[in-house]
Amino acid sequence: MRTLQTLGLPVALVLLALGAMAQGRKAPTVASKVEVTVVEVAGGHAYLKPGVTFGVRRGATVTLRSKSYTVLSATASHAVIALGESALHEGDKGTAVLGEVVEDKAKELPAPRPVSSFTGIWPAPEAPALRQVPKAIPLGAEERNRRLDLLLWSAGGVVAPLGARGVTIGRAEVGARLHVEPMSRPFSMDLDLALQGWFAGDLSSRDGGSARPLLRVRELALSYGTSQSFGGSLGRLRYAASTLGMLDGARIRAPLTSGLTVSAFGGAIPNPLSGSFETASQRFGVEARYADPTSKLRPEAALVAHGSTYDARFDERRLTGYVALFPGAARFGGHFELSAFDRDNAFGASPLEVTAAGVDGSMRWGPLQIGARMDLRKQEASRWLWSFLGPSWFCTPVAGATVGDKCAPSGLSARYFASVDASLLLERFAFSAGATLIRDLSSQGLPTQLGGFLTGRWLRLLRHGRIDLTGSAATGTYVDQFGWSLGPGASLLADKLDVALYYRQGIFRYRPNDTVLLQHALGTSVMVWPRADVALALQGEGVGGDDSQFLYVFASAVWRPRL
Repeated sequence: MRTLQTLGLPVALVLLALGAMAQGRKAPTVASKVEVTVVEVAGGHAYLKPGVTFGVRRGATVTLRSKSYTVLSATASHAVIALGESALHEGDKGTAVLGEVVEDKAKELPAPRPVSSFTGIWPAPEAPALRQVPKAIPLGAEERNRRLDLLLWSAGGVVAPLGARGVTIGRAEVGARLHVEPMSRPFSMDLDLALQGWFAGDLSSRDGGSARPLLRVRELALSYGTSQSFGGSLGRLRYAASTLGMLDGARIRAPLTSGLTVSAFGGAIPNPLSGSFETASQRFGVEARYADPTSKLRPEAALVAHGSTYDARFDERRLTGYVALFPGAARFGGHFELSAFDRDNAFGASPLEVTAAGVDGSMRWGPLQIGARMDLRKQEASRWLWSFLGPSWFCTPVAGATVGDKCAPSGLSARYFASVDASLLLERFAFSAGATLIRDLSSQGLPTQLGGFLTGRWLRLLRHGRIDLTGSAATGTYVDQFGWSLGPGASLLADKLDVALYYRQGIFRYRPNDTVLLQHALGTSVMVWPRADVALALQGEGVGGDDSQFLYVFASAVWRPRL
């Protein structure tokens, strides 16, 4: 008890002191003054001590250097005032007049609106692409939007035997394509030519020397006009019409209505082997072409009526055409060729025959693409080609009917072709498959040819790598072929370098003697894009097996400068 009594007085004194301190920290209810000191001046404001702990609250009046200020904000230890045009310094002292404390009552927020009240007030979202109508760009060189366009390329390859059999043979080519519009008027020039050379120890004794010219010109034409205006071309035309190839002559074009143009053409047919200029055969005809790239179906169609002469006599007489539709991400098309022949023609053909017809289409649904094609084709037949290829190319000899260099024709050889392909592109995997069927309609003894392939690719292994696996098979001829290949690849240096290695195995079965041969191959391919307008490629493969051993190397370079 005595101890408690002894301790009671100090405890009481402490409690009284704490109570006095608590009362001193409360904001006074009547006006009073507190001394304040400027501790920092920055950004047009002065920071003072003390703050809320000693009653200096927001709204209090401060007098410094005989000028009054209002406290903008305050913390427990500091207060802030705006200087305006006044000047204060650190260490300046003044007084703050403390008014009656006014408690700020929190403003009650209105109740939130229910979600149902927002129904229907926002329009349905619309993708920006639905309002965009990009201009369709036709494929090919029909429209060119550059007045100067140059493409340079070079390519070469070597096949070298690794054993005692065979001779090393190589080929090199350098070419250029040029489109130039030198004036503001719609004059233009198009050039497409290549220099090529073949190299082999026995090249002079090999057949086909006329098919290996040093210079090959595919196009050399002067043109006037645009695809939407009257115009024409003169010189070596790469295409005489939509369904015809090269022509040394002229072509004129005139638009009739929106999307419809009519053209006429005529000239000499170049030599089919060397491509050199010749006048032995001439070709002429007319073409009607329609295209509407603004339509949802984007239709394209052409009808060409043409004929030719050889040795001052009528030769070819044909009507050809095609149609194509592009609804969305799909394509559907068809083509035909109707030919007329003399009744006593050397090919045994009917006076009027459908020599070609076919349909094709492809569709895409997201990552899946499917395509199919079916064609009926009969051999190309003309007196002009007969002079180059000989009669054995066009007819099947009958026993006892062959006399010298002549044979009894048995009609045009006809085949139909059918193919289907599909591809599937996923996030990490890609697959593609296809099959082809070829059936001869002229000879019952020939087998149906079947072929197919299946490929798979595993993508983005270690970010840049991949693995390819391919299998293929073909049967129906004198040789049945089966093969597969496997190899890694990688795309490096921000996709400027692509490198691949592969191993390939092939199995060949010769039907006449039921011989089975095995072939192994090890190869690599390198593709480089050092700049946006340059592409380089190199491929090499070494092959060894029961039948052949050789090394194959091919390289190419393409440069399309930005002029």
